[in-house]
Amino acid sequence: GRALEALKSIWLNHPTGVLADDAVMLSAIHYYRTGDYLEAERFFDLLRENYPDSPHAANAYQFGAHVIQLTYQGPQYDGKGLDKASELIKSSLSLFPQEVDNQRLKKSLAHIEHEKARKAWERVQYRLGKGQRNAAEIACVTLLQEFPESQFAPLAEEQMEKLRRRRLEDAGIDPDAEQFDPDLPEYEEAYDDTPGEFLIEDLE
Repeated sequence: GRALEALKSIWLNHPTGVLADDAVMLSAIHYYRTGDYLEAERFFDLLRENYPDSPHAANAYQFGAHVIQLTYQGPQYDGKGLDKASELIKSSLSLFPQEVDNQRLKKSLAHIEHEKARKAWERVQYRLGKGQRNAAEIACVTLLQEFPESQFAPLAEEQMEKLRRRRLEDAGIDPDAEQFDPDLPEYEEAYDDTPGEFLIEDLE
């Protein structure tokens, strides 16, 4: 506790001092080690925003992305953090290609894309569970457009075909005789594995 207070005193009272960025980074490491990933993320954010020229900047990007992934709770929850983590990883690879672990970051990026696709498939399942077939069909199309190479794409294609046939049958149209697929129904959106492994020793 006293150590953290001492670090806080450095970066808060002397934000332009030569030790300020070190104090912020050490605080981030502390919260990372103790499993307080939200607080660690806050300090990595602080370091990136206030000390972009710091020698710790590269780690603030790649470990900032990592702690966000560690706090992700699954496809049933908000996925905005995944978008932020993805952007941080891409920035890491672009800004610090010689300083970051490219292999680990690319693995993390692939994991994020998988989780985003899984969330898109969860949205399809959610709509089906609510009996909202039109919305489910649109969700399938969205998944196929955004994640065509994911393992969920074949599932979305299969489900979309089932929904298409059901939609046409309900309209009195023979789905096997249909020469073209009419426009999808309109629907207003109202949808309320482990990441690439990093070791804290890499910071030291």
